[in-house]
Amino acid sequence: MSWNGTVRCSNCYEKGHNRSGCPKLKEEMQKRLDADPNDWRATDYFESKKRTSKRTCGYCQESGHNRKTCSEAKIDRDGFIQQNQTAREKALDWFKKCGIGVGTLVEYETYWDGKGVGLVESVNWSAINAQRTLVDEEGVGVPDVACLRVAKVDGSKERHSVSPRSAEVLGTIPCRLVSAQVPYGWLESNDEATLDYIEAELKQNSKDYIRRYILKTEDSPY
Repeated sequence: MSWNGTVRCSNCYEKGHNRSGCPKLKEEMQKRLDADPNDWRATDYFESKKRTSKRTCGYCQESGHNRKTCSEAKIDRDGFIQQNQTAREKALDWFKKCGIGVGTLVEYETYWDGKGVGLVESVNWSAINAQRTLVDEEGVGVPDVACLRVAKVDGSKERHSVSPRSAEVLGTIPCRLVSAQVPYGWLESNDEATLDYIEAELKQNSKDYIRRYILKTEDSPY
């Protein structure tokens, strides 16, 4: 690929295709095969073409490409980003409305220690996505994941991971400070952690699973 993003063939040096799709190379190999059916270079060329055409994509199960070049995976990658953007906009509105961020005083409850009071010392923003945000009938999105790192105010060194949904806010921070704490690219879902998460999901799962159980763009058969 040249500096301006245009594909250039290494065989004929023309733009718009690569060596594997070069029509001149195909024509040349066909002539060699017609002249000598045992020409090893020509036979190897066409055998390679056959193997490529039979290759099955692990994502959509169609032949002729792989996960990396799958157009269906590209559609679902865009779907992930769009759903995340919508969910995160709603979640951020809720955070600002409630005044939750670093410095917020909250009461929380843990399984082992019961109730406690602490200050939010960090927010794991990357853990908040479309799959972990509950949106009610009024369109309010509440994060349902333990994304708050809370330090107890009793002087101990205890830290707890707390879900905003289960925390009771005792002391808020201004909404402008909440917005200032949001990492760059988080709201647009193009931050590194989010993109890594999306790529991992697309790599580990099939199209049917992603669309039915994660993106929920298709109905489950059950």
